[in-house]
Amino acid sequence: MLRIRTVTFDGVEELDGVEKLQVFGPFEVFSVAARAHPVTVKPVTGGEAAEMTYSFGTRVAAAAWSPRDAALIVVPGGGFGRRDSPGVWAEFDKERLPSAPRHLARSHLAERGARVVDQRVVDDGDLVTAGGVVSSGIDGALRLLEGELEGAAAAHAEAIVEVERRGTVLRTSTAGQ
Repeated sequence: MLRIRTVTFDGVEELDGVEKLQVFGPFEVFSVAARAHPVTVKPVTGGEAAEMTYSFGTRVAAAAWSPRDAALIVVPGGGFGRRDSPGVWAEFDKERLPSAPRHLARSHLAERGARVVDQRVVDDGDLVTAGGVVSSGIDGALRLLEGELEGAAAAHAEAIVEVERRGTVLRTSTAGQ
């Protein structure tokens, strides 16, 4: 069973054209895959179980965080451009998130030693990141399925969601090792 957990927080973006691995696009891809493959997907918090209020008002009950309960951990973006409200900045301040949305966060990440590349989806073997428009989050989710399950799971989800992946996946030197 592939157990996918999406770390959510107040202010996370449901869907938008700026932040990348947002919640609903990848969640739909994983949920569609679960209809035909051994996959479970669940929203979790960085702490105790709670109701999260997303950026545009959607409320979601999220389970408590448990790393042992996850095979894949998805961290969406949201609110990086709004430093005075809930979102990524608030989660950075709480030291709950390991990264940030690429487009608005390039200099922030580079200043902290991150290697920022201009690529839609990057796979280094242990970490898959997606950056660009809304559909890049879907591309990242499809890449995760492809890497964890046979290619048929990703192809099935891609057909049901009716999306065509764009660009190529950058595989860094550690991918596949």
